[in-house]
Amino acid sequence: MVNELGRTQKAPKNVLMIHHRLFASLFTLTPLYLFTHPVLQLIGYGSILSIFLLCVYDFIGRLRSIRVTQWWNWFFVWSAYSLITYVRKPSMGALYALLLQMVLLLFPCMLSSVNWTTRIITSVSLACKVLCGLLFVPMLAVASVGTGVGYAMFNNVFSPVLYKLLLPCSYFFLVDSKHKLWLTLFFAFLFIRTGERTSAGVILMVFAFYVFLGMFQRAKFVKRQLFSMVFLMTICSVFVYIALQYHPVGAYLNRVFREFTGGNFFSGRQRLWEIAVTHAKESPLFGVGLNNRVLASYGIGLSLHNTYLHLILQGGLVELLLFYGFLRSIWREYLRNFQNDRVRLAASFLLGMLVFINFEVTMIGNTVTTALYFWLVLAVGLGVGGLTSS
Repeated sequence: MVNELGRTQKAPKNVLMIHHRLFASLFTLTPLYLFTHPVLQLIGYGSILSIFLLCVYDFIGRLRSIRVTQWWNWFFVWSAYSLITYVRKPSMGALYALLLQMVLLLFPCMLSSVNWTTRIITSVSLACKVLCGLLFVPMLAVASVGTGVGYAMFNNVFSPVLYKLLLPCSYFFLVDSKHKLWLTLFFAFLFIRTGERTSAGVILMVFAFYVFLGMFQRAKFVKRQLFSMVFLMTICSVFVYIALQYHPVGAYLNRVFREFTGGNFFSGRQRLWEIAVTHAKESPLFGVGLNNRVLASYGIGLSLHNTYLHLILQGGLVELLLFYGFLRSIWREYLRNFQNDRVRLAASFLLGMLVFINFEVTMIGNTVTTALYFWLVLAVGLGVGGLTSS
């Protein structure tokens, strides 16, 4: 590069591209924090911290050359509002939630600015495929003997949350495959046999979205309404699910599910969600605080199992709309390059993720490693299509 005075300037180094193997290896090690052995946990937490430090170091080195995109603007607004929410009701728990959420949303923003060359994509894909291969071993064992006996075989080794990683990791198998339908059915079967019904439904939806986007990628409906429609319908399903527990149709669905799947249609989430909705009415616009401990006040030590209600509780409808804006800005970038297969599949995973987070508190906290892998998939979709500049 040559400046106005004719002096040569060094181009900013893309640290993640230079050390792409290190970055990919660290990503493979992050799930170790879900293991019960303290040494493995330490390696896992250390890998997560190292990834963020590496991203920040890379980001700072290229700060002047990074293009400020729509999702960056939404991130700054989100951060400002979250800071105000924290100031309203400060506590150590609220500070932890604030920092964790800001870091997790900062992660895809930083990755989106990376020049995703073939080398870094290959390294990251290989790392995720290796992780998938390792996950296949316990999941196939659980699938063969059933969830009751199968989970007991590994509960003393790692948390069952580890199985959820297969959903975002499946992107790297599907994107390189010419037999996406058969692979999708295989993943869906594996999820059902291991008790991950949500993941099974989501992976089938991802394939359906992928086919739909391929057929109607130029349609105005896809560009203007599809993302918003999926987002809105998913949130509405929460209130339908809560209401069904008091309706004869809900009892019928519960019998059918128990007969054909061995599990209940009502998993217990309806009770948690009903509590959350009741308390959200106290301050629907601005929420009740980052560290509200609503479920804990009922003696419930579980997660809310719904990212949307989690956002409404802590920051109200305002925070939910900011989260919508952040994700929709990513969707709008995907629209420019749907002819790229990686981008179209990443867009399909984004729509599937809207459904997945309706049953889990992820992307903004709780299951951190699952959030990292989902954000990685979305960042790859942004980078490989030439939609961002380094």
